[in-house]
Amino acid sequence: MIPGFATRLDGSSVKTHFQRQHACTKDEPDVKALTASKSQCGPWERNHEKWQKKTLLPVINISWLTKGENGCLGCVVCKLAKKQNEYGWFEIKEQGVNFSNVKRHQTSEQHLEALADLGLISELNDDKLPAPSIESFQRVAKGRLKGPIALQHGEAEVGGRKKITCMLRCLSEAMFQLDRKFLASAGTITLHMDVRQLKLLVRFRASNKDLEWKKGILGIAELPRTTSTCLEEGLKGILRTFCTSPFNAGEVDQALYANILRCTEILDMDAAADEQCSARELRKDLLTSVKVVMKDKAHASRRVLSRPWNVIPALDEAWSMFVGDSSSVVRMIQKSDVLSKKIP
Repeated sequence: MIPGFATRLDGSSVKTHFQRQHACTKDEPDVKALTASKSQCGPWERNHEKWQKKTLLPVINISWLTKGENGCLGCVVCKLAKKQNEYGWFEIKEQGVNFSNVKRHQTSEQHLEALADLGLISELNDDKLPAPSIESFQRVAKGRLKGPIALQHGEAEVGGRKKITCMLRCLSEAMFQLDRKFLASAGTITLHMDVRQLKLLVRFRASNKDLEWKKGILGIAELPRTTSTCLEEGLKGILRTFCTSPFNAGEVDQALYANILRCTEILDMDAAADEQCSARELRKDLLTSVKVVMKDKAHASRRVLSRPWNVIPALDEAWSMFVGDSSSVVRMIQKSDVLSKKIP
């Protein structure tokens, strides 16, 4: 045998180690290839028989879930009814599909409408898509009261992230509707306005003739600047948005809008010059029933308290040494795990 070659001197060939390792006769199957192909099968290849039994169409007992010529899954019913969704277009990737998504499509409004269009079920009515129960809404509300918990995993025994988000939007709109109903019959209203980082927050406190009171938030608006004109336009936008109910065809409730303007008697603003100027302008033009304009005396309290230390150098040095500087005694105690345990 010649060194470096897989050929003997007599002309006969010799199989290399690679050829011997991967040699496979016709009668013996390649076990590794079969194992790899089985592990690479998607959920559809493994479960299509079970899924199709659970997705049978009424009357004809044929599954609406099938695989298209492009290799993707889709819904035959939605395709025949020309519904504009990914199941009707056969765009569901085989590798990423799971039965929870299939089941969600089976109960979706478009799929039920497609069945009704093809005559496979009776005319679609409201009973086909019932709203969540009162107990589900109560469970979602109690879950939100626990604190800022992420909605990634949804709520147990209620639904996933998308459903919980829709339910929270319904709950918030219901709270706004209760506030609208109360302010429509209110006799006196106090508005609290605060601006921070070009965002205007307007809160209210109101009372009616039965001495019932209620407080809440009218809304938040983005401001281009903090001038009096921008504050006035921001308040008008918040009032229009608050008075626009989805139950009123998206139109502004003029009676509610007029009652808020008529019954607002106290206006509470920050002590900043631009906000006090805005309060005077609002009292002239928009909120003509305002009797008292209050000043928030706590405005800039931290900034005001920090300035007297700079007047006397000795006090400034003592403040910096014990409290103010990053290397002060207070900061060292606060940032040290050992010292913070010894000195609470």
